[in-house]
Amino acid sequence: MKYLLIFLLIISCFDTLYSAAPNCIMAGKPCRGINARCCNFSICVNGRCVAMPKR
Repeated sequence: MKYLLIFLLIISCFDTLYSAAPNCIMAGKPCRGINARCCNFSICVNGRCVAMPKR
């Protein structure tokens, strides 16, 4: 039960990170650092937000 709670907590943290927050950076826009808030599962690569490929 304890592990389930920890898992849910981690998932909720990732959910808030990856949700389309008002201050998120759109794909293709410049960004800085690994912690840049790119929208919708995009990641910061070489100074730009890049949409992660759908698997």
